[in-house]
Amino acid sequence: MTMYEKIQYLCDESSIKLAHLCKEARFVGWDIAIGNDGPVFIEANNSCSETLYQFDGGKWDYFLKQK
Repeated sequence: MTMYEKIQYLCDESSIKLAHLCKEARFVGWDIAIGNDGPVFIEANNSCSETLYQFDGGKWDYFLKQK
């Protein structure tokens, strides 16, 4: 199973469990990190954006300038 498949499986299973526990959660954005042993959930958000990325303290400009 690739790392992507592991992440997809964990998100799918967690979304199903969350749907049973919290009926009003209609949409969830998962924050996931890749740890030494595989994917690690950071948090679940009740909204998310495909176009908004979070970077710490103005690091986005620095990131874009890197080659």
